[in-house]
Amino acid sequence: MRWVGDKSISHRAVLFAAALGQQTQINNLNPGQDVRATLAAAEKLGARLQMIGEALDVTGLGGLQPFVKDIELHCGNSGTTARLMAGLSAGFGLQCALLGDQSLQQRSMKEVATVLNKRYGEIAHIPVHRSHSILTIHSSKRQVRQTRQVLERASGQVKSALLYAAALDKQPVDIVEPHISRDHTERLFKEHGARFNISTTEERHRVCLMLSPTCFATQIDIPADPSAAMFYCLAAIMLGHPLMCSNLLLNPHRIRHLMVLKNMGHDIKYIVNDNADMFEPKGYFEYQPSTDGRHTERIECRFDAQACVDMVDEIIALSFLCLVSNVDCLFENVAPLRGKECDRVAAISDFAKQVGGRAEVDGHRLYICGDIQHRARLHQIEAASFCKQHEDHRVEMALMAILVGAGIAAAKPPVKVSRADVSDPYFYANLEEMVRDV
Repeated sequence: MRWVGDKSISHRAVLFAAALGQQTQINNLNPGQDVRATLAAAEKLGARLQMIGEALDVTGLGGLQPFVKDIELHCGNSGTTARLMAGLSAGFGLQCALLGDQSLQQRSMKEVATVLNKRYGEIAHIPVHRSHSILTIHSSKRQVRQTRQVLERASGQVKSALLYAAALDKQPVDIVEPHISRDHTERLFKEHGARFNISTTEERHRVCLMLSPTCFATQIDIPADPSAAMFYCLAAIMLGHPLMCSNLLLNPHRIRHLMVLKNMGHDIKYIVNDNADMFEPKGYFEYQPSTDGRHTERIECRFDAQACVDMVDEIIALSFLCLVSNVDCLFENVAPLRGKECDRVAAISDFAKQVGGRAEVDGHRLYICGDIQHRARLHQIEAASFCKQHEDHRVEMALMAILVGAGIAAAKPPVKVSRADVSDPYFYANLEEMVRDV
């Protein structure tokens, strides 16, 4: 199997190297469409990119102003590219029009626009009629007016937009969020000399950037993507196929789903490498199929708001698995799932209906009641129709992992244009390899 590099870190590494770095080598960059949109954005800023073997060499701006002051960036399907580039454009003081495909046009840019406007004044504007253009930044005369930002919900992308903006305008930023969001940007900045004041209580998580990072020549090694591991685990559980990876990202806020699978009785092991030089924890991961019948017992799970934030990309796959297992689970806050490529809560409800399970929504809460007997109804799902109705790469990957694992579908895209390429171009080849090994 070929394990893709982590998508979240890949976005951040490319933009760090392009905007703040001078000479950077990035290894194991995620090859998906979303990260390719970020690579194109980095080149528009004026960074020089060159693939040497499987490594990406980036000659960046070193924090200096780009020669171009007025740019147009097409972010494709990538919300991460759009939000982080909004922060970079504001920090650099650029005039920037951010464009997106039909899927991205439907997603909200209000949160990132709001925090940038609070920091600099009215520089970020969301077009009334969103035809391709999703957000414009007019920051050539921007001045820092407000350094403290209180986010209504935890968002690693919005937080990162503010951190990149602050790193470029050289002024502090004080960010308060209700839960801990992904901390890849903080880890990357700290690795290159940034100074933070970070504190966490039951009510809030606070991140203060006090000193911006500096970077001359560096190497960034990206570990394998733990979100991808969830979808391969789903297929492996259905197939009874072992899984192993020696270089998986083991950031504690990115492996909650692996802990959940372990608590459900699946034989999951992961061991963090003992290496203090790593800016992100990574290590060995293994799944071994069980033959002792332990999964016939009924299990109850409850996931609080922090767990839902941690598993935002994996809840769709975890929900599908729970619906065809003897599991009752409650997700306390699935609101972020409604703002993805599709409404993932609706996709979960549709899947539940088709297999005969229960998926009940009460405000932001989602209750799932599954049964292992529901696997007998998986053959009733028409994969192409389901994926066309819920156009989302995570939905497609979850559905096909479970159908291929159950022996119902072939390991190939159910639609003409696969959305799995957004994050993992190797997905179907890897599924085929797993099926062949069984």
